[in-house]
Amino acid sequence: MVPFSLVLGCYAMLVVNYYPMKDIIGVAGCYVLELVELYGIITFQSISFYTSLFRYMCIVLHDKMRQIGLSPMVRSIRIMILIQ
Repeated sequence: MVPFSLVLGCYAMLVVNYYPMKDIIGVAGCYVLELVELYGIITFQSISFYTSLFRYMCIVLHDKMRQIGLSPMVRSIRIMILIQ
């Protein structure tokens, strides 16, 4: 699988250095890159929103979080699968 940042880097390079891009990647490629760009924007905005919401809950609503049994401490859980 190709890293998402590599795809966006190639896209940015094509946008800056070559116009029109449809000569290189075709019309379908332009639509695919446009959808990938939109997906990335929505994903980054969603991550930012949920992070801000969690911070708000930890700072402002810490008493209510304790009442329902939630803790602002985040733990890392590692799962190891041993293949013999």
